[in-house]
Amino acid sequence: MRRPPRWGISPVLPASANLLLAVLWIFSAAGGWGGDAFCTADRACLDDYRRAVELSVALAVPAGIFGVLGWLLLRDHPQELDTLLLLTAALWIAAGAILFIGGYLLT
Repeated sequence: MRRPPRWGISPVLPASANLLLAVLWIFSAAGGWGGDAFCTADRACLDDYRRAVELSVALAVPAGIFGVLGWLLLRDHPQELDTLLLLTAALWIAAGAILFIGGYLLT
């Protein structure tokens, strides 16, 4: 099915943006970027930051699932894919915001 001329861009662009948001979240949550940014070798702070990571996982996991399933199952349905990619981006942004706000409140 051809994409309606509503956006004029390929769905690869928002899908790539979602992938970049996912990579940023992974590095911030699991890669240690967030802990290094907000906690300077303070063990109690790192433990508290892990709580923020645990909260953000509740949004990151559905975002990852929606992104992958949307791309695999909805490529031929542009309206639904657009909606799902937008929802996925919102979830990644919210997950990152939880990390940032949680880390900021620790400082």
